[in-house]
Amino acid sequence: MALSRTSSALNSALASGLWLAGRAVAGAAPPLALVDKHSLETVAEVPTASADQIASAVTAGVTEGKPAMASLPLAARRDVLNAASGALAAARDDFASALMIEAGKTADAARGEIDRAVATFRLCADAVGSSRSLEEAGRLGAHPSGAGYEYVRRPFPIGLISAIAPFNFPVNLAVHKIGPAIAAGCPVILKPSPATPATALMLGKILADAGLADVPGSFSILPAHDDDAPLFTSSPGIDCISFTGSPKVGWGIKASAPGAGRTKVVLELGGNAAAIVDAGADVAAATSAIARAGFGQAGQSCISVQNVFLHSSIAPAATDALTTAVAALPRGDPAEPGVVCAPMISPAAAAALADKISDALARPGFSALVGGDRPQQGSNVVSPTLIAAPPSTTDAFDAPLCAEEAFGPVVILHTFDDLDAVFDTINAGPFGLQTGIFTPSLAAAHRAFNKLDMGGVVINDVPTTRMDAMPYGGVKDSGEGFEGPTYAIDEFSVPRLMLINTGSLL
Repeated sequence: MALSRTSSALNSALASGLWLAGRAVAGAAPPLALVDKHSLETVAEVPTASADQIASAVTAGVTEGKPAMASLPLAARRDVLNAASGALAAARDDFASALMIEAGKTADAARGEIDRAVATFRLCADAVGSSRSLEEAGRLGAHPSGAGYEYVRRPFPIGLISAIAPFNFPVNLAVHKIGPAIAAGCPVILKPSPATPATALMLGKILADAGLADVPGSFSILPAHDDDAPLFTSSPGIDCISFTGSPKVGWGIKASAPGAGRTKVVLELGGNAAAIVDAGADVAAATSAIARAGFGQAGQSCISVQNVFLHSSIAPAATDALTTAVAALPRGDPAEPGVVCAPMISPAAAAALADKISDALARPGFSALVGGDRPQQGSNVVSPTLIAAPPSTTDAFDAPLCAEEAFGPVVILHTFDDLDAVFDTINAGPFGLQTGIFTPSLAAAHRAFNKLDMGGVVINDVPTTRMDAMPYGGVKDSGEGFEGPTYAIDEFSVPRLMLINTGSLL
């Protein structure tokens, strides 16, 4: 079923204003334009927070939200999260229509994101009161000095969370920050991307109705202009910053965080994800998965397939299969089911990617197998592009298109004979989020896992694979810390020890 380009819930959310300390209030700063990413027309205005309103949200989070959320019973936290999950499921198409408008998602991708966010809320509810690493109890009598002593170690809320969400998954990645904060007993301030602020305000209504309106200072959702963005990361009183976005911005946030480095920072940043297709792999399965993973979301995912390494024994067949698959990717109105190719987030993003593609194609050894063009100057569309790289990986990775994060609908093909050399090439780069390898060899799978300097190594699937329950995070320039509900709850918690002298108890 096609999605509507209107959403009554979206219009209602924009009319209600911001969410400041659990209450709907009018924005005090000039509004942001809500741009339909398909037509590039401004379809509405989004209220935004002033510097004073951001400061008020921090103050409310510290003075009211921290004690109120910490004392909120575990069962009540679970009830809020389950209620939010149910309400989001009931509003699935309203949210999906809003995502199609503000993020340019296809109908299938928009509905898929809402389904994932529904599940993420539910996973957070299921994880309330549990800890994978911070909760334990034991006796210390194994050494004479510990005779008669027992201990309990338990997680406590870290405090006020400042959550900064990206444009590419503006609902589910917001829920990946809000949900664990609620489960951990922390108040949270969400700053959505200025490119996709509207669905965050819709989430605010769901959180308020789920019960958080009755918890003072529990949450704020504040679209804001870029000039005021530093207030979300530098204001005293913020105990933890959870940021998803570019490496440049993320590491800059960490360097300037308040508290002389004592403020915890969790970073989920970028990548130029590689997929390896080894000798003997199922070429049809691998190329089908790569075509979808490289071009879904218009390639705007930090784990979108970007560099593909094909073993020479299967490279001709895999190249032919990928060329056919990419050329046949369904294009058209993103509101229609089945369409895969979506617009990019902005004309500026499309122009930057087009420049990188042009730079690569001007270098010796690079050639376009599919696409390589921008159909209309000034638009936010780049044709799905498949490029063959030169034989030398040194020459290939001298090109920014290969070495940097493309964050768009482009995949570059490389050929190899030595699998360990591929691992070395990948490890030599600045990123370390996820790599996928298709191989029938258990030994090769273990070598990849042992040698690749990555947050995750995916066996017989694309690096774009992410289940919302799993631990997810990167190393090197790709970030630090982990997302995934139970893992993020631990990130938003601090352990505390109670040591008990049992000999003196009545």
